[in-house]
Amino acid sequence: MALEIERKYLEVDFDSLRRRLRQCGAQGGDVHLERNRIYDLPDGSLRAGHHLLRLRSQEWPDHAQNVLTLKLPPVSAPDAAFKVREERETPVTDAAQMHSILEGLGYVVRACYEKIRETWTLEHTSIDMDIVPFARVVELEGPEEEILRLEALLGLDDVPVSTQSYHYLHQEWRQRNNLPPDLSFVFTPEELADLTMAFYRRNYIEGLFLSSGVIGSPDHTTELMIRTLQLLREHHRFRGYIHAKAVPGTSPELIDRLGHLADRMSVNLELPSQTSLSLLCPQKTKQRIIAPMRQIRDNMAQ
Repeated sequence: MALEIERKYLEVDFDSLRRRLRQCGAQGGDVHLERNRIYDLPDGSLRAGHHLLRLRSQEWPDHAQNVLTLKLPPVSAPDAAFKVREERETPVTDAAQMHSILEGLGYVVRACYEKIRETWTLEHTSIDMDIVPFARVVELEGPEEEILRLEALLGLDDVPVSTQSYHYLHQEWRQRNNLPPDLSFVFTPEELADLTMAFYRRNYIEGLFLSSGVIGSPDHTTELMIRTLQLLREHHRFRGYIHAKAVPGTSPELIDRLGHLADRMSVNLELPSQTSLSLLCPQKTKQRIIAPMRQIRDNMAQ
Protein backbone atom coordinates (compact mmCIF):
# COMPACT_ATOMS: atom_id res chain seq x y z
CA MET A 1 0.00 0.00 0.00
CA ALA A 2 1.47 3.38 -1.07
CA LEU A 3 0.38 6.33 1.06
CA GLU A 4 0.52 9.86 -0.31
CA ILE A 5 1.47 12.27 2.49
CA GLU A 6 1.62 15.91 1.44
CA ARG A 7 0.86 19.54 2.15
CA LYS A 8 0.80 22.64 -0.04
CA TYR A 9 2.38 26.04 0.52
CA LEU A 10 0.87 29.19 -0.95
CA GLU A 11 2.35 32.61 -1.77
CA VAL A 12 5.92 31.30 -2.04
CA ASP A 13 8.78 33.19 -3.72
CA PHE A 14 10.03 30.56 -6.20
CA ASP A 15 13.41 32.25 -6.77
CA SER A 16 14.17 32.32 -3.04
CA LEU A 17 13.11 28.70 -2.67
CA ARG A 18 15.39 27.63 -5.55
CA ARG A 19 18.36 29.29 -3.87
CA ARG A 20 17.64 27.50 -0.59
CA LEU A 21 17.19 24.17 -2.37
CA ARG A 22 20.58 24.51 -4.05
CA GLN A 23 22.22 25.53 -0.77
CA CYS A 24 20.77 22.42 0.89
CA GLY A 25 22.06 20.13 -1.86
CA ALA A 26 18.67 19.27 -3.37
CA GLN A 27 18.71 17.40 -6.67
CA GLY A 28 16.59 18.05 -9.75
CA GLY A 29 15.09 21.30 -10.95
CA ASP A 30 13.80 19.92 -14.24
CA VAL A 31 10.69 21.58 -15.65
CA HIS A 32 7.89 19.89 -17.56
CA LEU A 33 4.28 20.40 -18.60
CA GLU A 34 1.62 18.21 -17.01
CA ARG A 35 -1.78 17.55 -18.53
CA ASN A 36 -4.32 15.70 -16.43
CA ARG A 37 -7.71 14.17 -17.17
CA ILE A 38 -10.05 13.22 -14.32
CA TYR A 39 -12.51 10.41 -15.04
CA ASP A 40 -15.79 9.47 -13.41
CA LEU A 41 -18.81 7.33 -14.14
CA PRO A 42 -21.79 9.17 -15.66
CA ASP A 43 -23.58 9.22 -12.29
CA GLY A 44 -20.63 10.92 -10.60
CA SER A 45 -20.19 8.11 -8.09
CA LEU A 46 -16.39 8.26 -7.98
CA ARG A 47 -16.35 11.90 -6.96
CA ALA A 48 -19.24 11.38 -4.55
CA GLY A 49 -17.25 8.58 -2.90
CA HIS A 50 -14.09 10.73 -2.75
CA HIS A 51 -12.24 8.55 -5.24
CA LEU A 52 -10.08 10.08 -7.97
CA LEU A 53 -9.19 8.37 -11.26
CA ARG A 54 -6.59 10.38 -13.18
CA LEU A 55 -4.64 9.97 -16.42
CA ARG A 56 -1.56 12.20 -16.35
CA SER A 57 0.76 13.06 -19.24
CA GLN A 58 4.13 14.61 -18.43
CA GLU A 59 5.88 16.28 -21.35
CA TRP A 60 9.54 17.26 -21.79
CA PRO A 61 10.95 18.59 -25.09
CA ASP A 62 12.51 15.22 -25.97
CA HIS A 63 10.16 12.68 -24.38
CA ALA A 64 6.89 12.14 -22.55
CA GLN A 65 5.53 9.71 -19.99
CA ASN A 66 2.04 8.85 -18.79
CA VAL A 67 0.67 7.54 -15.49
CA LEU A 68 -2.76 6.19 -14.52
CA THR A 69 -3.58 6.88 -10.86
CA LEU A 70 -6.37 5.84 -8.52
CA LYS A 71 -6.58 7.79 -5.28
CA LEU A 72 -8.76 6.32 -2.53
CA PRO A 73 -10.67 8.47 -0.01
CA PRO A 74 -8.37 10.42 2.36
CA VAL A 75 -7.64 8.71 5.66
CA SER A 76 -6.78 12.06 7.26
CA ALA A 77 -9.34 14.43 8.77
CA PRO A 78 -10.21 17.56 6.75
CA ASP A 79 -8.45 19.78 9.33
CA ALA A 80 -5.37 17.56 9.70
CA ALA A 81 -1.87 18.98 9.24
CA PHE A 82 -1.26 16.66 6.27
CA LYS A 83 -3.36 15.12 3.56
CA VAL A 84 -2.94 11.35 3.66
CA ARG A 85 -4.54 8.94 1.21
CA GLU A 86 -3.76 5.64 -0.47
CA GLU A 87 -2.56 5.99 -4.04
CA ARG A 88 -2.27 3.30 -6.71
CA GLU A 89 -0.35 4.06 -9.91
CA THR A 90 0.87 2.35 -13.04
CA PRO A 91 2.87 3.62 -16.03
CA VAL A 92 0.98 3.88 -19.32
CA THR A 93 2.74 3.57 -22.66
CA ASP A 94 0.02 5.23 -24.76
CA ALA A 95 -2.25 7.82 -23.13
CA ALA A 96 -4.63 7.93 -26.10
CA GLN A 97 -5.09 4.17 -26.00
CA MET A 98 -5.74 4.23 -22.25
CA HIS A 99 -8.26 7.04 -22.76
CA SER A 100 -10.09 4.89 -25.32
CA ILE A 101 -10.12 1.94 -22.92
CA LEU A 102 -11.57 4.05 -20.12
CA GLU A 103 -14.21 5.46 -22.49
CA GLY A 104 -15.06 1.92 -23.58
CA LEU A 105 -15.56 0.92 -19.96
CA GLY A 106 -18.07 3.73 -19.52
CA TYR A 107 -15.92 6.39 -17.87
CA VAL A 108 -16.19 10.03 -18.95
CA VAL A 109 -13.79 12.95 -18.56
CA ARG A 110 -15.14 15.19 -15.81
CA ALA A 111 -12.28 17.70 -15.70
CA CYS A 112 -8.98 18.61 -17.32
CA TYR A 113 -6.23 20.60 -15.70
CA GLU A 114 -2.68 21.63 -16.50
CA LYS A 115 0.37 22.72 -14.58
CA ILE A 116 3.99 23.60 -15.17
CA ARG A 117 5.92 21.52 -12.62
CA GLU A 118 9.50 21.97 -11.45
CA THR A 119 10.59 18.98 -9.35
CA TRP A 120 13.34 18.75 -6.73
CA THR A 121 14.29 15.99 -4.29
CA LEU A 122 15.81 16.52 -0.85
CA GLU A 123 16.40 13.52 1.40
CA HIS A 124 13.22 11.42 1.04
CA THR A 125 10.91 14.32 0.16
CA SER A 126 9.74 15.53 -3.22
CA ILE A 127 9.45 19.30 -3.57
CA ASP A 128 7.26 20.38 -6.49
CA MET A 129 7.00 23.99 -7.58
CA ASP A 130 3.76 24.21 -9.55
CA ILE A 131 2.42 26.94 -11.77
CA VAL A 132 -1.31 26.53 -12.42
CA PRO A 133 -3.49 29.05 -14.27
CA PHE A 134 -4.74 30.59 -11.02
CA ALA A 135 -1.77 30.33 -8.62
CA ARG A 136 1.81 29.36 -7.84
CA VAL A 137 2.00 26.56 -5.28
CA VAL A 138 4.73 24.49 -3.63
CA GLU A 139 3.92 20.91 -2.68
CA LEU A 140 5.98 18.74 -0.32
CA GLU A 141 5.40 14.98 -0.33
CA GLY A 142 7.25 12.62 1.99
CA PRO A 143 7.40 11.46 5.63
CA GLU A 144 5.54 13.79 8.00
CA GLU A 145 8.47 14.47 10.35
CA GLU A 146 10.79 15.19 7.43
CA ILE A 147 8.30 17.56 5.78
CA LEU A 148 8.06 19.60 8.99
CA ARG A 149 11.86 19.78 9.32
CA LEU A 150 12.39 20.74 5.68
CA GLU A 151 9.57 23.25 5.88
CA ALA A 152 11.59 25.25 8.42
CA LEU A 153 14.89 24.68 6.59
CA LEU A 154 13.46 25.99 3.31
CA GLY A 155 11.71 29.01 4.81
CA LEU A 156 8.21 27.67 4.23
CA ASP A 157 7.12 27.87 7.86
CA ASP A 158 5.84 31.45 7.52
CA VAL A 159 3.58 31.10 4.46
CA PRO A 160 -0.05 29.92 4.22
CA VAL A 161 -0.43 26.13 4.22
CA SER A 162 -3.19 23.98 2.71
CA THR A 163 -4.00 20.27 2.55
CA GLN A 164 -6.72 20.81 -0.04
CA SER A 165 -6.61 19.55 -3.62
CA TYR A 166 -5.93 21.83 -6.58
CA HIS A 167 -9.58 21.47 -7.57
CA TYR A 168 -10.71 22.76 -4.17
CA LEU A 169 -8.23 25.67 -4.33
CA HIS A 170 -9.42 26.45 -7.86
CA GLN A 171 -13.06 26.61 -6.75
CA GLU A 172 -12.12 28.92 -3.88
CA TRP A 173 -10.27 31.18 -6.31
CA ARG A 174 -13.24 31.29 -8.67
CA GLN A 175 -15.59 32.20 -5.80
CA ARG A 176 -13.29 35.03 -4.67
CA ASN A 177 -13.25 36.38 -8.21
CA ASN A 178 -17.03 36.03 -8.71
CA LEU A 179 -16.63 33.38 -11.41
CA PRO A 180 -19.02 30.47 -11.99
CA PRO A 181 -17.93 26.97 -10.91
CA ASP A 182 -15.70 25.11 -13.36
CA LEU A 183 -13.87 21.87 -12.61
CA SER A 184 -11.25 22.40 -15.33
CA PHE A 185 -8.30 24.80 -15.45
CA VAL A 186 -6.00 24.89 -18.47
CA PHE A 187 -3.54 27.45 -19.81
CA THR A 188 -4.58 29.79 -22.61
CA PRO A 189 -2.23 29.93 -25.63
CA GLU A 190 -0.97 33.30 -24.38
CA GLU A 191 -0.21 31.94 -20.90
CA LEU A 192 1.52 28.84 -22.26
CA ALA A 193 3.65 30.89 -24.66
CA ASP A 194 4.65 33.36 -21.93
CA LEU A 195 5.56 30.56 -19.51
CA THR A 196 7.58 28.75 -22.16
CA MET A 197 9.56 31.89 -22.91
CA ALA A 198 10.15 32.60 -19.21
CA PHE A 199 11.66 29.15 -18.66
CA TYR A 200 13.57 29.28 -21.97
CA ARG A 201 15.21 32.60 -21.12
CA ARG A 202 16.36 31.18 -17.78
CA ASN A 203 17.83 28.13 -19.56
CA TYR A 204 15.49 25.77 -17.67
CA ILE A 205 14.27 24.27 -20.96
CA GLU A 206 15.58 23.97 -24.52
CA GLY A 207 12.26 23.37 -26.23
CA LEU A 208 8.59 22.42 -25.96
CA PHE A 209 6.68 19.16 -26.37
CA LEU A 210 3.12 20.25 -27.16
CA SER A 211 0.14 17.92 -27.09
CA SER A 212 -3.41 18.07 -25.80
CA GLY A 213 -6.50 16.12 -24.98
CA VAL A 214 -9.46 17.02 -27.14
CA ILE A 215 -11.00 20.35 -26.09
CA GLY A 216 -14.38 20.70 -27.79
CA SER A 217 -13.28 19.13 -31.09
CA PRO A 218 -10.03 18.02 -32.77
CA ASP A 219 -10.05 21.13 -34.99
CA HIS A 220 -10.63 23.52 -32.07
CA THR A 221 -7.88 21.80 -30.07
CA THR A 222 -5.44 22.08 -32.96
CA GLU A 223 -6.33 25.74 -33.48
CA LEU A 224 -5.34 26.40 -29.85
CA MET A 225 -2.04 24.57 -30.43
CA ILE A 226 -1.41 26.59 -33.61
CA ARG A 227 -2.13 29.84 -31.75
CA THR A 228 0.40 28.87 -29.06
CA LEU A 229 3.11 28.09 -31.63
CA GLN A 230 2.35 31.24 -33.63
CA LEU A 231 2.88 33.33 -30.50
CA LEU A 232 6.15 31.56 -29.79
CA ARG A 233 7.54 31.67 -33.33
CA GLU A 234 6.20 34.98 -34.61
CA HIS A 235 5.72 37.18 -31.53
CA HIS A 236 8.43 35.92 -29.16
CA ARG A 237 10.83 34.83 -31.93
CA PHE A 238 11.30 31.51 -30.12
CA ARG A 239 14.04 29.47 -31.81
CA GLY A 240 13.95 26.47 -29.49
CA TYR A 241 12.92 22.96 -30.44
CA ILE A 242 9.17 22.23 -30.76
CA HIS A 243 7.64 18.76 -30.97
CA ALA A 244 3.88 18.90 -31.70
CA LYS A 245 1.59 15.88 -31.35
CA ALA A 246 -1.24 15.90 -33.90
CA VAL A 247 -4.79 15.19 -32.73
CA PRO A 248 -6.56 12.39 -34.67
CA GLY A 249 -9.57 13.71 -36.57
CA THR A 250 -8.07 17.13 -37.27
CA SER A 251 -8.66 18.57 -40.75
CA PRO A 252 -5.70 18.29 -43.18
CA GLU A 253 -5.42 22.07 -43.50
CA LEU A 254 -4.84 22.50 -39.76
CA ILE A 255 -2.37 19.60 -39.62
CA ASP A 256 -0.40 21.36 -42.36
CA ARG A 257 -0.41 24.70 -40.50
CA LEU A 258 0.72 23.01 -37.29
CA GLY A 259 3.52 21.22 -39.12
CA HIS A 260 4.93 24.45 -40.52
CA LEU A 261 5.40 25.79 -36.98
CA ALA A 262 6.95 22.68 -35.40
CA ASP A 263 10.34 21.00 -35.80
CA ARG A 264 8.88 17.52 -35.36
CA MET A 265 5.38 16.01 -35.41
CA SER A 266 3.94 12.73 -34.24
CA VAL A 267 0.54 11.16 -33.63
CA ASN A 268 -0.64 8.33 -31.40
CA LEU A 269 -1.83 5.07 -32.95
CA GLU A 270 -4.47 4.15 -30.41
CA LEU A 271 -5.26 0.47 -31.06
CA PRO A 272 -3.80 -2.15 -33.39
CA SER A 273 -7.01 -3.27 -35.08
CA GLN A 274 -10.36 -1.85 -36.20
CA THR A 275 -12.16 -4.65 -34.32
CA SER A 276 -10.72 -3.72 -30.93
CA LEU A 277 -11.16 -0.02 -31.66
CA SER A 278 -14.84 -0.54 -32.52
CA LEU A 279 -15.33 -2.56 -29.35
CA LEU A 280 -13.82 0.01 -26.98
CA CYS A 281 -14.50 3.30 -28.78
CA PRO A 282 -17.07 2.90 -31.57
CA GLN A 283 -17.13 6.62 -32.46
CA LYS A 284 -13.55 6.39 -33.77
CA THR A 285 -12.18 4.70 -36.89
CA LYS A 286 -8.77 3.38 -37.82
CA GLN A 287 -8.73 5.57 -40.94
CA ARG A 288 -9.40 8.71 -38.92
CA ILE A 289 -6.41 7.98 -36.69
CA ILE A 290 -4.04 7.00 -39.51
CA ALA A 291 -4.93 9.96 -41.77
CA PRO A 292 -2.81 12.58 -39.97
CA MET A 293 0.12 10.13 -39.80
CA ARG A 294 -0.05 9.67 -43.56
CA GLN A 295 -0.30 13.42 -44.10
CA ILE A 296 2.75 14.08 -41.93
CA ARG A 297 4.73 11.44 -43.86
CA ASP A 298 3.70 12.78 -47.28
CA ASN A 299 4.46 16.40 -46.39
CA MET A 300 7.90 15.43 -45.11
CA ALA A 301 8.59 13.63 -48.38
CA GLN A 302 7.68 16.79 -50.32
